[in-house]
Amino acid sequence: MTNSKFTQALFLSILGSLVVLTGINYFLGDNGDWNLGILGIVLFTVLSLIVFYVCKRTLRSKDKYLFIRIIIINVIIKILACFVLVAVYYKYTMPESRFFILPFLMVYLIFTVFETHFLLVQSKVETEQSKSV
Repeated sequence: MTNSKFTQALFLSILGSLVVLTGINYFLGDNGDWNLGILGIVLFTVLSLIVFYVCKRTLRSKDKYLFIRIIIINVIIKILACFVLVAVYYKYTMPESRFFILPFLMVYLIFTVFETHFLLVQSKVETEQSKSV
């Protein structure tokens, strides 16, 4: 996946997340919470950028299992970061509604689909490069 295609897909994920956040917060009314959703967008954008550039570098590696290790490490870091973010947010804001997590979960879902897509494309590139060697 080229940098421009990645950037375009990332922008669409961010835009889609903002649209979903707007819709969820509209329907939840006073129970909606923008802050955690926005923090989620920032977190997942940063993680996606890091994973994309790390995976691009692994394509040149002779270790054929490095790519899958990066994906596993990414999943673990992503889950831990989500738990920490939600726990810290909950501790400091004490939201009154239990629906505060819903916008964050939708952002998580959107970025998981995006990340799965670009990692699948990256793995196909890696497979094609290893076959040509």
